[in-house]
Amino acid sequence: MENIISSFLMRHQHPVSMTLHIIGIPLTILGVFELFRKKWKSALIYIFAGYLLQYLGHLLFEHNQMGEWVLITDLVKKIAG
Repeated sequence: MENIISSFLMRHQHPVSMTLHIIGIPLTILGVFELFRKKWKSALIYIFAGYLLQYLGHLLFEHNQMGEWVLITDLVKKIAG
């Protein structure tokens, strides 16, 4: 767990990016809860908005890839050989 936290903090050092994540992560989680309540429209809006904020933080301020994308590309590399 300590490794995950230190990795997150290392990849999110810009204060604006961190602020976007502080807003975006709860929005995304709220969207998932809305899925369970079968409120599809609000769920998609929250998930899209939450991920968009996080993406913008990485694109405009951190200049690195989102954590989920890093996991996916690492997995594809391992599978490919």
